[in-house]
Amino acid sequence: MSQVLLLGGLLLDRFYEIDALPQRGQDGYINQSFDQEGGCTLNMAVTIKNLGGKPYVVSALGKDEWGKRLHRYMEENELPCDCIKYKNGQTGYCMAFIEPDGERTFLTAKGCEINFYRDLVPDEVLENIEFAALTGYYLLEGETETEVLLDFMRELKQKNIPILFDPSPLVDKIESEALAVMMQLADILTPNETEGLFLSHNQDVKKWASNLAKQGKTVFLKNGKQGGAVYHENSEFQYMAQAVKPVDTTGAGDSFAGALAHCLAKKIPLSMAAQIASACAAKTVLISGPHGRFSIADLPKELQDYL
Repeated sequence: MSQVLLLGGLLLDRFYEIDALPQRGQDGYINQSFDQEGGCTLNMAVTIKNLGGKPYVVSALGKDEWGKRLHRYMEENELPCDCIKYKNGQTGYCMAFIEPDGERTFLTAKGCEINFYRDLVPDEVLENIEFAALTGYYLLEGETETEVLLDFMRELKQKNIPILFDPSPLVDKIESEALAVMMQLADILTPNETEGLFLSHNQDVKKWASNLAKQGKTVFLKNGKQGGAVYHENSEFQYMAQAVKPVDTTGAGDSFAGALAHCLAKKIPLSMAAQIASACAAKTVLISGPHGRFSIADLPKELQDYL
C-alpha cells in the first residue's frame, strides 16, 4: 500500500451544467446545478484510494458548515483526516461551469484552505510517507507566508521523499521566486502543454522538458485527449489517452496526478505508470463531478497486474 501526502486544500465545488458560456455582457441558462465536496487533493485522494493506496490530504478547514461537510465526507469515505484541522476563516468554494462536451470553466473563491500550517502534518504521519504531491494552487497568495510551505517542502526533500509538482492552470499567478524554488525541489513535474509553455518562458516546450530531464527531473507533458509525452534522463516516450466521450472533465488532471503518485510510490515503471494514470483520468471524465469510485478491476486488463 502506498502512503502519499497530498498538499493543496479542500473546498466545496458548485457545479452548473450549461449549454454554453454566454458572451461577455450577455445572458444564459443553467440547466442543472449541484454541490460536491472537492479540491485537487480530494480528487487525487479518491483515485489513490480506488487503486488501494492510503492518501493523506493536507488542508485547513473553516469552522463553517462547508468545512464540517468536507470533514464528514472524508470520514464517510474512509479517507485519513490526520492532516486536516479547523482554522479561523471560511472554507473556499469553486464554481464549475460544465458544457455539453464535458469542458469545464472554473471561478474560485479562496478560503482558509489556501493556507499551509506546519502543524497540519503530524510527525508520526510524516514518518511513513513514501511520496508527496503538491498542486500549484497551494502556492497562490494566502494569509500565511508561502515560505512556510516551501520550508516544509525542503523538509520532505531532506527526508528523501520524492515530490510531484502539478503546476495548475493558475501557474502564472504564482509568485516567481516561489515558483522557481518549487521547480528546483520537485522530482516529477506534470504540466499540460499550456502550463509548460509558461514555465518554459514561451520557448520550445519539448526542448525545455528534455533539458529538465537531463538535469534529473521527470516531466509528464500532458496533452489532454491526445495523451502526452514523458521525459526522463536522456529518453522520451509517448503515452496514449483512452478514447472516451467525456461527461465532465473536472478532476481529470487530478486523477492523473493522484494515480501517478501512487504508481511511482509503488515503484511501477514510468511507462506503465503513465498508462495507468491516463486510464484513471479517462474513468474520471465519465463521472459527473470532480471524482468518483472505480476499482482496479475497471481498468484495462493489461494494467491491472501492475497494481
